[in-house]
Amino acid sequence: MLYLERRIFEITGLAMAAKDSHDADDNMSADGEAEDADQKDSKEKRAWKKIIHKMRFEPSKRHTIIREMVVAAIAAARKSQLKAVVSQLRAALLEFHPNAAGACKASALKVLESHGGYEYDDEDDEDEEDATDEAAADNEEPEIPSSLCAEAVIINSSLDGIEDAGHTDWVDAVKSARTLSRIACLVTAFAVRAKEKLNKMQEEQADLLKAVGVWEKEHERHLKNVSKSNAETVAKKPSSYVVSEVWANVSFSDEIVMVKVEPYPWWPAKKCFARDTALRSSLETVGRWLVSLIGENGGLRVVETTMVRPFTGTLVEIEEGLDMSDVTKEIKAQLDDCMAMARRVLRSRSKNGTK
Repeated sequence: MLYLERRIFEITGLAMAAKDSHDADDNMSADGEAEDADQKDSKEKRAWKKIIHKMRFEPSKRHTIIREMVVAAIAAARKSQLKAVVSQLRAALLEFHPNAAGACKASALKVLESHGGYEYDDEDDEDEEDATDEAAADNEEPEIPSSLCAEAVIINSSLDGIEDAGHTDWVDAVKSARTLSRIACLVTAFAVRAKEKLNKMQEEQADLLKAVGVWEKEHERHLKNVSKSNAETVAKKPSSYVVSEVWANVSFSDEIVMVKVEPYPWWPAKKCFARDTALRSSLETVGRWLVSLIGENGGLRVVETTMVRPFTGTLVEIEEGLDMSDVTKEIKAQLDDCMAMARRVLRSRSKNGTK
């Protein structure tokens, strides 16, 4: 079962994404983005502390609120690249049980104390007002956290993980299983998730092959037009056939580039090569590349070769003075995180002597 899970983990691109995430986490301070020791209590780095501090005043019986606050603190710590804090809070979250959040709360507060506690700042009131205004402007419904216990979360965490338990937690659970009933639970949960992944892969592979067929016909018509016109060049119209996420059996290169995938701004990605020689030849003929967007857990996209540029560490829009006013705040935040991750991955390779 571990072999099957590992195989799907690899062919879906999740293994590559997990490795990049690990390399990026190990090089958080190597990106020039970490602050000096005397700046670590800045507003941004204190955000997770503020959340856990406020949790102190929540009774343990409000288990849903407790869990929601720990999840929010993990997100804030991850954004500030506080790897140790993220790990410790995730451990605290695994102690959460529905209707019994006392252990989770106590562990989270211990994490806070181990990192110097929290001191109230006059700017906190302003931050709360800003957050309230933003929430009202977005007019979004708050996400309702799952009430699954930690054991159930781990059982369902094969492949890309679920909630705040990851792939490795599931692997450890399989290795430590001692009863048939526990093995049965793990196998059943894995089978459900694997079926979802495999069905998605089949659909995305069919989409890719259909798209390649359309592009090849367009390419043939273009060549005929060139021949009939006796012109050296004929302007090629962009294809109206567009696919989103696709799947193919690929080799992930170490080359990070910037690509343009609508409707997003230029995004960091890794070049990929189809292992099927016929598919690779077809993609080359129609002027397309397979790429995996950084931060998208190994999912593949198809982009035209003209929409691929070298990665310089700076946004293409900034380099070329392009307008980004139509890009939402959420997308900008995700893009900044992915750019930072790409820079850290490259620094990790440089440090390890790989290109």
